[in-house]
Amino acid sequence: MAILVTDLEGFTPLVCRLGDVATQRVIQAHNRVLRACLATHAGDEIAHTGDGLIAAFRSVARALSCAGEIQGALRRYNRAHVRARLRVRIGLHAGEPLPEDGRLFGTCVNTAVRICSVTKAGHVLVSDLVWRLAAGRRFAFQQRGAVALKGIGQPLDLYELHCGARAARLRD
Repeated sequence: MAILVTDLEGFTPLVCRLGDVATQRVIQAHNRVLRACLATHAGDEIAHTGDGLIAAFRSVARALSCAGEIQGALRRYNRAHVRARLRVRIGLHAGEPLPEDGRLFGTCVNTAVRICSVTKAGHVLVSDLVWRLAAGRRFAFQQRGAVALKGIGQPLDLYELHCGARAARLRD
């Protein structure tokens, strides 16, 4: 399974700037965008974190396509909503999670969360395992090197997924 984790940049300052009611409307828009992308790519929402989500996919290719679509959809949203821009970081890893009560647990979920935590807003980072599983597909990546992740025993090689026009240039 591929695990996709998102996190909204600057959530607390957004609440302070806009107030609770306006921020709730912004988060609802965020949720609509992300859930529409999940539905398009057959992703299952596993958890909602308030300013992000955790989703599972039976296909790495679907998870990568979803991640790219999320970033593109948010760029379009931001052009129309300059006062309340949504910049999301996304991390992906793959493995065999442990299901319990409709939730997923285990090393692969924890690793995806840690990858997300070191990702810059507006970007998608994936583990070397996801990168290897995507080999030969239509995706464009740039190696980011070995990164020490909190609570993970050894540094993990990470790759940035390139989306949109930049990805097309890298593939050509």
